[in-house]
Amino acid sequence: MHDVLRACACVLLLVSSAAFGQHSTSWMSAQWTPVTEQNARAQQAADAAFKADVDADYQARVAEARNTRPARNQGDSGVSASADQNAPIPSGMKGVGEPRGHGRVPDPPTVTSIDKLVPPSLDFAAPPNAGLILQRMTGAVVFGRTDSDALVLIPLSGQADLPHGMRGEMTEEGDQLRLRVQMPNGQVVEYRYLADPDSAGGGLIVDIKALGAVADRDVEFRRVYRRAQANVGGLKKAGQ
Repeated sequence: MHDVLRACACVLLLVSSAAFGQHSTSWMSAQWTPVTEQNARAQQAADAAFKADVDADYQARVAEARNTRPARNQGDSGVSASADQNAPIPSGMKGVGEPRGHGRVPDPPTVTSIDKLVPPSLDFAAPPNAGLILQRMTGAVVFGRTDSDALVLIPLSGQADLPHGMRGEMTEEGDQLRLRVQMPNGQVVEYRYLADPDSAGGGLIVDIKALGAVADRDVEFRRVYRRAQANVGGLKKAGQ
């Protein structure tokens, strides 16, 4: 199947963009080179903000847990709410790892960086260091990378199974494309592809948003690309 997709993408990238004039997003059909320094700075800033937000959210949940005393049924325990707080706690009233008389302290967060929030399995959508190859086809979009021969085809209607247990949904919104990917852990990451108005030679912006990643707030950053001369061989580079 991948061989068929490679052949299809190679042929289409050689065709003049005028042939796809009927689609408002046909201008995206090209190979795009990442502006690595700018992208790295943007991700570093987003990473620092994300770590601070994760830590603040964790500390707030810890404080809330410590300030929350579990209700005690006086009839069941035989202990009054006004009883001496220094008295021994009857057996069975204290949970494992819970401070006495307090709620359960939450476990520390495991996702504490952008690299974990948006893992390498999503690089097909917006590679940070390799070239991005996009092909807007009739009814679908093909994603490729210059450092891999793997291709991902996502239809422009409905959802599709993606590698690593992910699910993807692609929509066309005016002259923009939007990709939503649901990770196996339930996290949804959205990619929005739009023209860079500050690029005289043609540029692509990919706005990346992890929905509700921290306390129901989104985490956002972007990657910027410049149009490169089509290098069809890039699709097969890793397989040669």
